[in-house]
Amino acid sequence: MSIPAHIPITLSTRLGKFTGNVHRIAVSLLAEQGRGHDLEVDGSFIVMPDWKGPMVLGFHGFLERILFAIDHGVSSQQPGYIYFARP
Repeated sequence: MSIPAHIPITLSTRLGKFTGNVHRIAVSLLAEQGRGHDLEVDGSFIVMPDWKGPMVLGFHGFLERILFAIDHGVSSQQPGYIYFARP
């Protein structure tokens, strides 16, 4: 669900200048069954239709609103996990 707060913004990046809009969106982080509870977080995201780079997940506006830890696993055969919680 997008909260109507379409704030225009221009970012200067290593790939050039890009214009987009900031959107406030409720994001659901789904827990693996039996490994905790789902978490819903309200985050800020920039949508830039002309962006040519990779998807970027920034600290400010989303990740700063949750506690998270990354377990990369001990080998390539063991899956990694991302743990998350409310601060």
